[in-house]
Order: sequence, then structure tokens, then C-alpha cells
Amino acid sequence: MGAFESWKTFCGDRVCLKAAVRLAANVAAAQPEPEPKPAAELRGSDKDFGLLLPLARVRRIIKADSEVKAVSMEASYAVARATELLLEEMVKRTVDTMNKENRRSLLYNDVADIVHEWPALGFLKDIVPNKVPASVLIEQLRQQQAQQAQREQQENKLELERQRQQLVQQEAAGPSNEPSTANGYDDEGGDDEEMPDGSGQHDY
Repeated sequence: MGAFESWKTFCGDRVCLKAAVRLAANVAAAQPEPEPKPAAELRGSDKDFGLLLPLARVRRIIKADSEVKAVSMEASYAVARATELLLEEMVKRTVDTMNKENRRSLLYNDVADIVHEWPALGFLKDIVPNKVPASVLIEQLRQQQAQQAQREQQENKLELERQRQQLVQQEAAGPSNEPSTANGYDDEGGDDEEMPDGSGQHDY
């Protein structure tokens, strides 16, 4: 991956770029820099500026911020150079890790480790997260499932207890009184209902 592709990976949005510029400014302050070129001389190709990043692309990213109405050539150059210094420092740190492990291949984990170990790169943690081993993910899933099962079991116990209390309250209240008619007999049955004398007929 070239420097431009690395830059695109880590600074894909203007929020990341702003944070990178602030960090790179601190890195640049500790390193000697050549005399800045006058605005009149800031014309030509990116190689003429000593840059690896395309200056036109940097200008477009800066101007993508709605608060920025115009960008001077000097400002574009400063942002591009600061971003390159940030990338150089990141690569230096990751290569040191690679060399300690006697490897010649730069891995994703090398970059992620630096991002999470170097406090100045805290703003990149969401963009370059640490890889999680499958065994860790499986264990986390098991724990989540166990917690879910425990919650469901507790909810079932609470529901059973609630139903039991309702039954106890109903038994304590006793049987409900059935409504009756004014004469003490059920109206259902009409004229065929037996009279107290057992005749089952009305006397006329």
C-alpha cells in the first residue's frame, strides 16, 4: 500500500484529517523542516513541493468543510506535509514492532496496536479497531446467551409467583355471590318451572 492509499485509509473524512493535522503539527515541531517556499514558488507538480500526497486532493478535502470558503496554497501545503509526517511516524512505530518480531511483512495488527498504544492516536481507535480472536467472540456470545437465559428464567419465576398470588387472593375472597331474582327463583324455565307444591302447574 502506497503512502497515498495509506493516507486515504486513515484519513477518509475531514474529521479524521483535522485531528491528524493537529497531531502532525506536534510531530513536525520536533523535526527540522526546510525553509517554506514563497507562494509564488508553490506552483508545479507535487514532486516539486517534495510531497507524496496529491496537493489537489488535499485542497478538495479541506474545502469539503462547509466552514472553509477558501484555502491558500501555503495552507494546503502545510496540511499535506503535516499528514505525511503523521504517516511517517506511524509507519516508523509499526516497523519497529515488525522488526522486533523478525518479520518483513507489515500486518494490520501492527498498525492497530500502535493506534491503541499511542495516546496521541486515540481519535483513530474507531477507524482502526483491534482484531478480536474468534475464541474471544465465541466466549462473549456464550456469556450473552447465558445472561439472556438467566433473565428469561427469572422472568418466568416472577410470572409464576404473580399467578400464585392471584390464586391465593381469589381463594381468600371466597366464592362469588350468584345474582338471584326478587322471588328467590331463577327466571329461566318459564311457565314449566315446578312450583313449591311440586305440581309444576299454575292454579287458575
